[in-house]
Amino acid sequence: MLPECPYRDDILPLWEAIHDWVDGYLRVFYREDVDVRGDAEVQTWVRELAAPAARRIVCSRRLPPVDIGYEALDTVYTVAALRFNRLGRYPPGHFTDPQVLEHVQSFQARLEAIERTIVARNTGDPRGEGGPRPLPYPYLLPSRITASINS
Repeated sequence: MLPECPYRDDILPLWEAIHDWVDGYLRVFYREDVDVRGDAEVQTWVRELAAPAARRIVCSRRLPPVDIGYEALDTVYTVAALRFNRLGRYPPGHFTDPQVLEHVQSFQARLEAIERTIVARNTGDPRGEGGPRPLPYPYLLPSRITASINS
């Protein structure tokens, strides 16, 4: 295993935090797998996804001209840089169920702890678990990650 791999070192705690948040949220509403199978709306959605019409995605093996490809990438980077929303940050009143709020607060606390750890690694603080990095790697700071897609 590589001794210094910032992406690996930063993404694993994030993945675990996101996994636990989603798992906790779903378990508020679905205690067991059978509960999901019994949810008519979820099953309708699954059937829609599996329907032949949903598989009609056209893929082309041809690349666009370089100037169009460049403009498309430039647009994606510009829009992504706007970062309207942040991972784990929800508007007031977004979740009202007290059980869900517990999971939201736990998720937010974990993201804050992950942020502190990454900052410590990037600044050479000994609390950074693994020592100082030769170069800062700020790309997976939770404060810089958008929630899903920009809205």
